[in-house]
Amino acid sequence: MPYYINGFEVNIDEILFKFSEWYELLYEHDRVVRLLDSEDKVMECGEKLIRRYPDVYRAFCKEREDILTSDRELRAYAFALCDLYDAR
Repeated sequence: MPYYINGFEVNIDEILFKFSEWYELLYEHDRVVRLLDSEDKVMECGEKLIRRYPDVYRAFCKEREDILTSDRELRAYAFALCDLYDAR
């Protein structure tokens, strides 16, 4: 079943790849990211994206075989969707 965000057909493998890139960046530069970006805004954005696109989130978690359990994972997911699909 295809999923769409802002008219773009979602590719779960692309999200997983971009998620991994963002997660690694956030892990390596955690202190810098906390200073430059409001964590609350990113967390709110991630939560909003999960509510707005629940089928995409479920497919992502199924493919990943895990749910998002940390703030860093939620931020990486939000940044991945923003990068790939201009999701907000």
